Amino acid sequence: MLDEICYGMNESRWFNPHKSWIGLGNYDANVLMAALGLHNMEPVWFDGRKSAEQIPFDQVHSIIFNIPTTSFVPFWNGRHWFTVLRRPDGSFVNLDSKLKKPELITNIQEYAKTVLQNEKNQAILVFEQGKRPDSS
Repeated sequence: MLDEICYGMNESRWFNPHKSWIGLGNYDANVLMAALGLHNMEPVWFDGRKSAEQIPFDQVHSIIFNIPTTSFVPFWNGRHWFTVLRRPDGSFVNLDSKLKKPELITNIQEYAKTVLQNEKNQAILVFEQGKRPDSS
């Protein structure tokens, strides 16, 4: 499905700007946001100039963080996406694929504040369709 979205945005199969050229995924935010829209989710970039305290944690479905990563290959630095999901009971769990298992986040506001203190880190707030607050 993600490849189809990519090729719908740009037909190039070899050097598509919306995915990694070596075929390992690494889709860009445009593809991610389009895929979420297909599942009745409404993604919104969080304005990094704002404080993490302004995130409507009680209304958000999940938060997708994007952080820089370093590589064992010199001069090859990428970015890593991971999701923090709000569970039905209101608690949050970190679903980062780099963890051995999902981790419960005891204080989501502090967690988000810590991640977003690095100005290179980014966040996409994901809301269920029609449940996005006006000021996100």
